[in-house]
Amino acid sequence: MYKKGKIWVVAPIVFLGVVGLASDKTVVHADETEAAQVQQVSEELQPSSSDPAVELKTTEAVEENEPDSNVADNADAKNGEQSTEAVTEESQTEATVETQRPETTTSSESAATTSKEKVDVQASTPAEKQTTASSTKATTQSSAAARASVTAKAAKIAIYRVYNPNSGEHLHTMNAGERDYLVRLGWRNEGISMYVDGTGNQLYRLYNPNSGEHFYTLNAKERDNLKKHGWRYEGIAWKTPKTGQAMYRVFNPNARGAGSHHYTMLVSERNDLVKRGWRNEGIAWYTAGGSQTVASYILLNAPFINQYSAGFPMGCEAASLLQALQQKGYAKNYNLKSFIKEMPMSPNNNPNNGFSGKPDKVVSNIYHSIYAKPLANWGNKYAKAADISGVSVETLKDELRKGNPVVVYVTGDYAAPRYGKYWWGTGIDNAHVVTLDGFNQNNNTYHISDPAKGKYWVSASKFEASYNLRKSAVVVR
Repeated sequence: MYKKGKIWVVAPIVFLGVVGLASDKTVVHADETEAAQVQQVSEELQPSSSDPAVELKTTEAVEENEPDSNVADNADAKNGEQSTEAVTEESQTEATVETQRPETTTSSESAATTSKEKVDVQASTPAEKQTTASSTKATTQSSAAARASVTAKAAKIAIYRVYNPNSGEHLHTMNAGERDYLVRLGWRNEGISMYVDGTGNQLYRLYNPNSGEHFYTLNAKERDNLKKHGWRYEGIAWKTPKTGQAMYRVFNPNARGAGSHHYTMLVSERNDLVKRGWRNEGIAWYTAGGSQTVASYILLNAPFINQYSAGFPMGCEAASLLQALQQKGYAKNYNLKSFIKEMPMSPNNNPNNGFSGKPDKVVSNIYHSIYAKPLANWGNKYAKAADISGVSVETLKDELRKGNPVVVYVTGDYAAPRYGKYWWGTGIDNAHVVTLDGFNQNNNTYHISDPAKGKYWVSASKFEASYNLRKSAVVVR
């Protein structure tokens, strides 16, 4: 849908908080900061319903005046090892977690070939000892039931995982904004690594500015000791349940780079790495559920409804919404003409109140459009539609992975915007609306059902630049 236009002034985007590149400073590793007796952890160690918080301890002794002499060599990771301890304001505003906003993320997991530090994790002893007195048993059972009830009612919170292909580090965060920020810097979105319920013990996060390592511990003493050795405390990553599915930790003693610690909920994976020479460090913490990988290719195959052959040159919003509805199986008995008859019209030509202008003809000095909020309200008459304006492209992909097409506001041919001034505000005169129904991360493209031009793939750079002008979108679920 093409409007009127003026001039676009491009403002450069400045990414903040990019630290963690290699330096010539001595690296002090998390497991080498205080003397501690190493306690072997049985490979058959399984989570117990009575096990409380996990206590993390250091595994090797390093004298205060003799720090590790290994220097972090991160030359290959110049463009990748950014510290997420300073996430931009933009990322923070995009966070989708409702419960609490973490001050950090989580370093972890899957690269069996990359590595760095050592921390011995050991399950702590039960906080409440059993007694033979029946009254004590009853009290314990009652409190356990109460805790179970609270946990059952607690909402599951997703912990996301991203991967740095330059450093080999897998990083965990409950902050979707932080995830999206790192993806824009070149990290790979790997989906959901675990779930928590927002209750339990605080998991602390620290960052080594010399090596780029992020480290996580439940042990406040370990946290404080690392701070003394130059690690930066980044706050609470999230809260971990006191019981649940165990998250195991193993360490590669031959590596010094980011990603030396690997976190997994699979006993088989843990055991396989131990056979390869990794050290079994026990249970790092508990989770409320397993992981969920992300698809790199989605194609929902929304129908194509031609706005021009139907006689509505300014009806791209209605056509795109109908395409999305019919892809989900709704409004099947409508064509574009009958559907537009039910479109809410703006009484004062303000697109924030309904459709401004006329969908079947161009009226001079009128901005022809209906914005996301009234469009979503209209869509709710036929299905479950929601105005999700403001979300990142990663969130758009999440919706597509769930099978939900998205009506997105872009520009015609994904060109630079031309702005126009109207009594109600500023509009993009060459605006257009299409249905986003797929993506392919392997070649970095998005699939579009365009009511003006049909179905096609468009490069991520073009689509994202155009979408990010306004970040207006309506999802049909």
